[in-house]
Amino acid sequence: MNLTRISLTKLWGGLIFIALALIFAAVSAPIDNESGAGVFRFLGRFHVLVLHFPVVLLFLAPCIELLSIKKQFHSLVVLVPFFWLIGAISAIITVSLGLMLASNEGFQADQVRSHQLGGVSVALLSLFVFGIRVTCIQLNKRWTRGFYYVSSSSLVILIMFAAHAGGNLVHGDTYLTQYTPEPVKTILNLHEKPIVIAEVDDAVFNQEVTPVIDKYCLSCHGPDKQKGNVRFDTLNPDMINGHDAEKWHAALDMINSGEMPPAKEEQPNNEERRAFVTWMTDNIKLASAAHKDNSTHPIRRLTKQQYTNTLQELLGVDVDFGSILPDDGKSELGFSNDGEVLQMTSLHGEYFQKIAKDALLKAVNLGDKPEVFHFKVTFGKNAGKGNIASEIGGFKEVSLEKNNFSVEILDEQGNVRVAKTTEEQAKLDKIKKNFSVSLRGSSHDRFVVNKDGIVLASALPHVEKPPYSFMGPSPNLKIQVKDLFPNEGTFKMRVTAEKGNLETNVFGQLKIIENAKPSAKYNVSNATVNHTPHNIILNGSMITKARNFKKIDNFWRQENLKIKKSSAQFVFKVKEEGFYQIDIIHPKLTNDNKNKVKLNVDRQELKTSLDETGKNSHVSALASVYLSKGKHRVAISAANFIGFSHIVLTQAENNTKLLAARVASNVENKSKFDDKQPSIQPFIGTRLDDGMDYQQFSDPLNIEGASSDQQVYTFTGRLDNLPVPASANPEEPLAGITILGLWNNFLVKENKLAGPPLLVKSIEVEAPYLEQWPTKTHQAIFFDSSNKDKTNKAAYSEEVIAHFGQKAFRRPLSPDELTFYLNYWQAIKGNFKQYEESMVEVMVAMLTSPKFLYLPEEPIDNESSGEKFYTNLMRLVGINTANASTHQGKSISEFALASRLSYFLWNSAPDQTLLTLAAKGELSNQLNDQVDRMLEDPKVWQFIRPFTYEWLRVDRHESMNVNVDLYPNFTRFVKADMSEESYQFIHHVIKEDKSIFTLVDSDFAMLNQNLAEYYGINSESNNGIDDVIGNEFRAVSVTPEQHRGGLLSQGAFLAGHSNGEQAHPVKRAIWFKEKILGTQPPPPPPNVPALDPDTPGFENLTLKQQLETHRNKESCRDCHAMIDPYGVAFENFDAAGLYQTMMKGRAIDAVSILPDGSEVNGVDDIKRYVIDKKPKLFTLSLIKHLYSYSLGREVKFSDEATLQTLAEQVEEQNYGMRSVIKGIVNHPTFKQL
Repeated sequence: MNLTRISLTKLWGGLIFIALALIFAAVSAPIDNESGAGVFRFLGRFHVLVLHFPVVLLFLAPCIELLSIKKQFHSLVVLVPFFWLIGAISAIITVSLGLMLASNEGFQADQVRSHQLGGVSVALLSLFVFGIRVTCIQLNKRWTRGFYYVSSSSLVILIMFAAHAGGNLVHGDTYLTQYTPEPVKTILNLHEKPIVIAEVDDAVFNQEVTPVIDKYCLSCHGPDKQKGNVRFDTLNPDMINGHDAEKWHAALDMINSGEMPPAKEEQPNNEERRAFVTWMTDNIKLASAAHKDNSTHPIRRLTKQQYTNTLQELLGVDVDFGSILPDDGKSELGFSNDGEVLQMTSLHGEYFQKIAKDALLKAVNLGDKPEVFHFKVTFGKNAGKGNIASEIGGFKEVSLEKNNFSVEILDEQGNVRVAKTTEEQAKLDKIKKNFSVSLRGSSHDRFVVNKDGIVLASALPHVEKPPYSFMGPSPNLKIQVKDLFPNEGTFKMRVTAEKGNLETNVFGQLKIIENAKPSAKYNVSNATVNHTPHNIILNGSMITKARNFKKIDNFWRQENLKIKKSSAQFVFKVKEEGFYQIDIIHPKLTNDNKNKVKLNVDRQELKTSLDETGKNSHVSALASVYLSKGKHRVAISAANFIGFSHIVLTQAENNTKLLAARVASNVENKSKFDDKQPSIQPFIGTRLDDGMDYQQFSDPLNIEGASSDQQVYTFTGRLDNLPVPASANPEEPLAGITILGLWNNFLVKENKLAGPPLLVKSIEVEAPYLEQWPTKTHQAIFFDSSNKDKTNKAAYSEEVIAHFGQKAFRRPLSPDELTFYLNYWQAIKGNFKQYEESMVEVMVAMLTSPKFLYLPEEPIDNESSGEKFYTNLMRLVGINTANASTHQGKSISEFALASRLSYFLWNSAPDQTLLTLAAKGELSNQLNDQVDRMLEDPKVWQFIRPFTYEWLRVDRHESMNVNVDLYPNFTRFVKADMSEESYQFIHHVIKEDKSIFTLVDSDFAMLNQNLAEYYGINSESNNGIDDVIGNEFRAVSVTPEQHRGGLLSQGAFLAGHSNGEQAHPVKRAIWFKEKILGTQPPPPPPNVPALDPDTPGFENLTLKQQLETHRNKESCRDCHAMIDPYGVAFENFDAAGLYQTMMKGRAIDAVSILPDGSEVNGVDDIKRYVIDKKPKLFTLSLIKHLYSYSLGREVKFSDEATLQTLAEQVEEQNYGMRSVIKGIVNHPTFKQL
């Protein structure tokens, strides 16, 4: 190419055209923090490969230019323009690929601005250099050569700048200087520098703010000391263009809360404080507006719970689909719905594929109707005599005799299946042999079998210690079914029951008598026992069943020494009811004898020992028990047993007194519970070696009516969600056993209390329960249509896809989407025998699409192309505006708004009402009405529970192991009810639209009977008046003396922020600061020492004194001075959430001086402190948490103006709880990207 013949006019015209096209592409590139897909994302990733070509070529051109100065290389000068041309072309290609990369990899515009501007400038300048080099050749003028030398040198420098900006983008700003040796840092002055006041162009900062900082702040936050890692002299006061706006915002929070300066330090006067706070507030508002565009809304994947809720409502199948998914991460505020932490890994992809297929197969009926397993077990004295069933033994087993229950196998209509042939009868008998009934973990004196059924006393929770931790409360009734019970599908349990009568059975359990002397008198010479009118003597002739015993001399001894265990059983009659001591006559004990014995009386069982105190003794006292008139059974068993001759039952000397106490106990129970009703709590699970893995699957139901008024109570559950055996195991007799049971859920706290008894007549179970076939879930997907029965299914498939797609994507399908899925079905339908199978595959594709798995955020683009171009150009060159009033974000579509609202208040997909309003474009104008409707809907619990759980850190409570030796009344039922108390409280405040300050303090508490008794709200002093009765939570009035109003007095917070043995004031203080005041505590310094329990006298110190000892350490003093005072105010509450006035024998001192100098005495004072002195901080804290949860992102300092606006609106609405929610959803931010 002859460059001397090129027209300079055409050359520069072409170069200018290319430059303008490049500028237009750079400004128009959609760099909007959203990831793309397809060919442009693929091509964009080649940017990192080709960027080396322009760098090399554009460096090579000036090098050759310089080299050609020498005569021997002068011939190379002709190559220089071609290197500039090729370099310019490669630079344009590199920039184009870079724009594709930035537009499709989720970058923000400001993230790439420096690198983008540098790259575009390199490409433009390389075009100019090429043009000026050709101009030099043709004109050969001095001024052209001057332009050439300056522009080419500038290009070399610009290339290095662009490359450095790209390196910072990938590796971070400090990549080059991070590991610079300390001497070099000092020489190059790379250390953090204080702000030079003379260089700050802010008169207010220089004249009014700096003197305040110097006087009150730098002594603790300056060059010599940086408490809390804060240093004021290096913070850039230019909050718009600098990077320290968030640090200034954090400082403002500390000043507004009164924590800074500390109360013990010199305080600024009102004028100084006002000037400092006003300057920070004004500048933060400007910075917030300037950075508003950077506060984009991240694309959010559905959380585990949202995914489960959405699938359940879409398919009508109540299965916890998300349970197998990895746990979602948590944001800084503790929420799992933050788009920044909701990762999408290959593991998620595999799970979503599997879950979608499994879920659809549960909703769609592809095969024949499954066989229903339907049975009924009836209870009663001798109700099962002659019937076939089993009894299972095992650790702590309390099995029900098979004579006392009958098993009936039913058909689908509920009729008893009757065998017509011998083979059918054998099959039925084999099924019945797999049934047994157990009351494992139950005390014998808390249930009785009579002719009408089995009577259960109110359940008494066990202390949460082995071996009863996994056995349920006492008593609990369980049907055990081995290998036969299904493990998926809906099931029904129907319990026929009424209020029962349990007199004479709650006083007199078999128990060991401590330090008892034998009552029986044994005559060694003639081997006889002295008979009296008050004893019953059982000898060998009365043995009804024996194993490995043989009479040798005068004793029944172990017959076969190779068989370790020996046992004997007696059946006898008692003529006079009473309390009896059981003694055993045995040979003399030697050191070789085993002395452990297992005693069983009427199926009550305990382990005891023979008397070791006297080696010459032949008589040992074993236990005492109440025996009624009539027939009874006693059995003994032991390993390597020494033997026995007689069992002697002697009536207690104080029998009359004990019987009177028994009668009095029955009278007390009757008077206390005669007007109360029992309730049924069903559960299901798997039998374990040491108990059961069980779960309650339905809310309890109260028994209605009086005794002799039997009714059927029906419970429904879903086996897929419950801990039933995964498969049968015929080889293992104690494996593969499903348990279906219940207990009387009128819980009591003491064994002497029977509560209102529950009489259970029968339990009927049907699994799977099929109301109809095909099921409703199947018919909802494959609905009736005029096209349904046509041979050509294309039209019907289009209807099904459109209907299902609209529900799955939460909006109507676009024509392209509908065509895509219809074509997919056409392509795969030949691979399936059944039409529904092919459609399931199409629906799996929909349920694994990002349009289902992610929340839609489609924007409404109201900005003209000219406005958009100007805005992007200003952003590219670094010009921004700080005018909050004129800032307008991109509005999202009405369908996206419907999803955002629904996943905020329901954590699920929008219903038809929301979608209809969105389709009409009317939703944004009816948000208040829709909020009210949604908060009244039961689905609001899908918001209440996860939000409360994460906001209030209920997870800490649920994972806390409280020491039950110290707090034996802290049962799993109390623990669960404490969590429920918080959920019910938040729901009540929202439902009744109470003041947000009700959350801090209230004149009511949300309680049920169990929690009211635990807290002492139901107490003996009430004499039953105004007691809380029943399992349902309700608003209960509390007095100031009970200290139980608001979140700060709830067990979930108090027990969850302890260490399980004593209160933990630091944990409670940090929670209080974060959740109530909305301020983050300073981070602990490295290697901070813990509380030292080895300090002399430490165990006798109160919590307050322990903290004071800890604060005496230099490394701990400053931080804890800002934290501990809040925690001390809660010292009256122990680790189990109970109010106390004494600890370790000393009166509790809950007086505390808070960091702002306020004095509080206990929890009641700190509640008033929040309401009276810090109402704005609490309001902002509540708004901040709800705001973050609603948008699914962190709250940044750029949201400060929004939060302040919302707080002002809430104040105008008298602080109503719903005004917070309505304010958030009506704010422009909620309707924008």
